[in-house]
Amino acid sequence: MAWPISAAIPIYSKRENTHSSALAPKSELLKSILEIVEIPLVQVSASGDRLQWVREESLWSPVDLTASIYLRPNAEIKKFSNVTSPNIPVETNGVWSIVQKKNFWLQVKQPVSGDLFWVRTRHAQASPDMWDYAMIFDATQLLLLPQQNSNRICPLSANTAVKLISFHGHYAKVSACGGMGFVHLSKMLTKAHFAKRVRTQDKQWHHVARVNTNEIIDTDYRPISFATISGFEFEPKMRYTKTLTKVTAIQSRQERWARSHIKDFGFFWWNMNAHEVNESHDQVRVKSKNIFTGKIFDAATNPLNPAFKIISSSGIYLTRDGSAWEKLDYFADENFPIFITSSGRIFIGPYVSFDQAKTFKPYIRWERLFSALGARGHFSLAKLRISDIQIFDDNGERIKLVVYVGERSASIFSEDMGRTWKSL
Repeated sequence: MAWPISAAIPIYSKRENTHSSALAPKSELLKSILEIVEIPLVQVSASGDRLQWVREESLWSPVDLTASIYLRPNAEIKKFSNVTSPNIPVETNGVWSIVQKKNFWLQVKQPVSGDLFWVRTRHAQASPDMWDYAMIFDATQLLLLPQQNSNRICPLSANTAVKLISFHGHYAKVSACGGMGFVHLSKMLTKAHFAKRVRTQDKQWHHVARVNTNEIIDTDYRPISFATISGFEFEPKMRYTKTLTKVTAIQSRQERWARSHIKDFGFFWWNMNAHEVNESHDQVRVKSKNIFTGKIFDAATNPLNPAFKIISSSGIYLTRDGSAWEKLDYFADENFPIFITSSGRIFIGPYVSFDQAKTFKPYIRWERLFSALGARGHFSLAKLRISDIQIFDDNGERIKLVVYVGERSASIFSEDMGRTWKSL
C-alpha cells in the first residue's frame, strides 16, 4: 500500500501515550472510525509570563463544588454524554440540578419537566446561592468532633467532594463516608476560593482581598467568617490546579480523538485536530527561564542565523531572536531529534520545513521504512522512535536515521529525502 506523505499523521496505541507508535494517512483513518472522544483544553496563565494548554479535567472550578447550575445561552444539551449525540432543542432557563458528573460532562435535571439530559461542564455556571460542596485537596481524616485530637471516623482521599453542612471555627461539618463528621478547613477548597465578592447574611456584599482558613478578608480589611456568608459572585476566569495553584483561564478549545482500525496493523487512536492548519501553528511566547524544566533531548542552531535556535524538551521550542521562545503545538509534547541544514532546511523527527519553521510536512514514506527494517509484520506491536538524525548534504536529500522498533535499534539511510530507505 503506497500511502501519500502529505496525509500522514501520528497514531497511538493508547490515547494517553506521549509518544506515537508510527504515522498513518488521515484518509485511511477516516474510513474506519469506531469511536470519537472530545477532550476540552484550557489555556491558562499562572504568573502572567507563561501560557500553557492543560486538560479541563485537571482544573477545579466552582462547577466542581455545586449541586445546581445555570446553563449558558450557547449550551449544547444532549441525551447522551457523547460528542456525536445530537443536540436537543430544550429551553435553558432556570436552575438545573446535577444528577451525576462524568469526566467533563454533567447529567442534569430540567427544572420544569424533570427530564434528564447531558451538558458539558464548560456550558455550566455554578449556583451562587449555596455553599454546596467542598473539595478535599489533601488527604485527611473525617473526625468525630471539631478538634485535632478527636476520634477518627474514616480517611478522606484527595480529590474527594464532600457536602458542606456548617462551619465550626477552623472546621467544617460535612457529609461523607455514609455519615457526618468534621474536617479541618485547611484541607478543603470551597466556593469562597473562587469568589470576587461574597454576600453575608445581612445582605451586604464584600469584595474579596484574600481567603484565609475560615474567613475571607475584604478590601476594607474586615474579616468575614465563612459561617456568615450566604452567596457568591465568582471570578469567571479563576481556576485551581490539583496542586492548588491559582491560574487564570485565557481561552479554551476542543481536542478530538478518534479510534480507527487499520487493516493488518490493528486499532489506533489519533488526534483529529492534528495538523489541520499548517500555516498557523498555535504558538505560545514564553520566557526562556520557564521553558526547560526537564531534560533537553536535542538542540540545533540555524547556520544562516545564529540567533535562530530550536530545542526539543517534551515539546519543540523555537526562538528567532535568541530571546523570545515559542512552543510549536504542531509537535505536542514529543521529543524529536533536530537537524538544520546549511541551506536552512529544518528536520524535526519525521517532519521537514522549507520555510524557516512556518510550516511542516512529513517526509518519510513509512511503509518503505518498515520494509527496510523488516518490521512490517510487527507494526501493531512495536513503538517506533527516531532517536537521531544526520543530514549529509545542503538540501537534505541524504538522510541517516537511528530508529528504535520496540527494543531493537537500527540505522537506515535515504538518498531521496525519505521516499526510499535501506538498512545500514
